[in-house]
Amino acid sequence: MKIKLLLLAISLIAGMLVGFSIGEVAAQSDPLVDACVGQAFEESSTCKGRTVENPILGPNGIITKVAQILVIFVGVASVIMIMVGGFKYMVSAGEAGATKSAKDTILYAVIGLVVAVMAQAIVSFVLRRL
Repeated sequence: MKIKLLLLAISLIAGMLVGFSIGEVAAQSDPLVDACVGQAFEESSTCKGRTVENPILGPNGIITKVAQILVIFVGVASVIMIMVGGFKYMVSAGEAGATKSAKDTILYAVIGLVVAVMAQAIVSFVLRRL
């Protein structure tokens, strides 16, 4: 179980690093972004349709949207697990092992929800600073 969690954490970190490196490459790939700043240049035929905002790292970028979707997914999963833990608690009939298992399920679901919300906050904070 610990090995699976470790592999999952390593995969998530590697994915985030790849995502950030792709974002930096995409941010550097258009040499005209800096040249198309200003009223006179924005209306030229070369600069029409170009945006200064990075589609990968911007406030409406791919990384922000993926983080929001993951938080929604984790939130729904946490609520379901809290309900499962509550059901396990109700049917435990006072048995110590079943009661502990139900409490652990609820505790881990709440911890997962807090971690997901904090991750969303960190991603949003970092992407606004880039």
